[in-house]
Amino acid sequence: MTKKSKLIITNGVVLKEKYPDFEEIEKGLNQWIEADNNKDVVSTLAPIDSAAFMGSIGSKPVQNWSDLREIKRAIDDLHVHLKPDYAVILGSTDIVPHQQLINLVEDDDPFIASDLPYCCDAPFSQHAEAFRFPTRALTRLPNLTGTRDSKHLASLLRVTGRQFGRPRGEYNNYFAVSADMFRGSTSASLRALFNNDRALEDVPPDGSPWSVPLLNRRLHFFNCHGYAGDPYWWGNQEYGQMKEALYSQSIVGKITAGAIIATECCFGAELYDVEAGKVAPPICNTYLENGAAAFFGSSDISYGQTDLPDWADILCEYFLEEMLKGAPVGMAGLRARLRYAQRNFTDKDLKTFAQFVVLGDATTRPILPDGDSGSNQTWKELNEEFAEVRMEIFSSFETPLEFQEKLKNFAVDHGLMEELIFRSFRVARQSSKNLVHHEMSDSELFTEIHTGVSRHMIGTRQGFLRGVEMTAIGSRVVSEKEFVSH
Repeated sequence: MTKKSKLIITNGVVLKEKYPDFEEIEKGLNQWIEADNNKDVVSTLAPIDSAAFMGSIGSKPVQNWSDLREIKRAIDDLHVHLKPDYAVILGSTDIVPHQQLINLVEDDDPFIASDLPYCCDAPFSQHAEAFRFPTRALTRLPNLTGTRDSKHLASLLRVTGRQFGRPRGEYNNYFAVSADMFRGSTSASLRALFNNDRALEDVPPDGSPWSVPLLNRRLHFFNCHGYAGDPYWWGNQEYGQMKEALYSQSIVGKITAGAIIATECCFGAELYDVEAGKVAPPICNTYLENGAAAFFGSSDISYGQTDLPDWADILCEYFLEEMLKGAPVGMAGLRARLRYAQRNFTDKDLKTFAQFVVLGDATTRPILPDGDSGSNQTWKELNEEFAEVRMEIFSSFETPLEFQEKLKNFAVDHGLMEELIFRSFRVARQSSKNLVHHEMSDSELFTEIHTGVSRHMIGTRQGFLRGVEMTAIGSRVVSEKEFVSH
């Protein structure tokens, strides 16, 4: 088996300044890397602040830990030069901060706290729409923000190194909790995932603390209320007071190793400063330290529907579906985003797309894949497989309309966005002789294709199809004589 590559991206200076007793962190980090090697994963520590390491790839180190533009540039350079299959940001927002994207939704969030830009090839921008084409299976493994106590992170590193895959059947018994007002949409999501909603708990009348057998289940799904800097999630009001749905300290010692958690709660994955607020740790941190393999949640105010799934409901459902197929954590996040990107985006869709973060080790595969699910592929392998099929399309049609129809069918069958198809044009142009009679240069041709495809509703299936139509018929790139069947 070919070993996969993973970058562990962090800011070494900030990490060492935060934890004076760094030896325990270093020990846990080395154990994690050694455990990866035993799982056929080659992990490389990538300190973006190191002049020596960044210089080895011809890049510059990050000198100011909070310079978002420089951090984005450094992480891009790592991916360009090292081309990892996976990446994990080691540290919370006080080590490697979230990017701050413009929030177009009229709510109380001044910006969208996001890791999405780190998942994309596009250069630095504060506009979320610039990051509609994620290409990286990247996650974050967070310490506790604010505190200088190294015990949590050292423990988290040990837990992470011990993760391993289990049969799909061990995840059939789920634990789902919904604020009573969201019951309709939560029920619909559960039926889509498990063909039933038998284990759905409503808050109220039910509520935290939950029994150990329920918390021991390996898949948790929450659709409740959350607030900034709050270690609680909440249901609806009962007798004039909000009913408690979950408290971070109520799950300590009760989470089964390998658990997968998806939450639609506002601020469900907020990495707030524990010391500044003098409160208990966030629920997301507590889940991970107590054995969870994956946590998927929002950094700020999120949106859903009461009766039918939408926005956060849909994205969480996609993430859990990919996990249940046996995808590694990072690939599940990437696949979920690619699927969601096919929607006709509203401002709420754009915020949803940007605000959800994937916490855990990108290469951990909690659920063993079933046969030919394809979920064990890396991004590069996935793209190579698609490239082969796309080449067949390019070499087997006779008219522009036939070409257009085949490309449409291919997009629908594989759920692809236009960015992947643009890559297929590049592959076809460079790898075949189909366009030998065309007088345009490569750069001119690519510009024509990219303009034609991206001009219409970027990121949606409908936009892709309209873009292909424009490219194939109206942009002078395709004509009956320019493609020759092999």
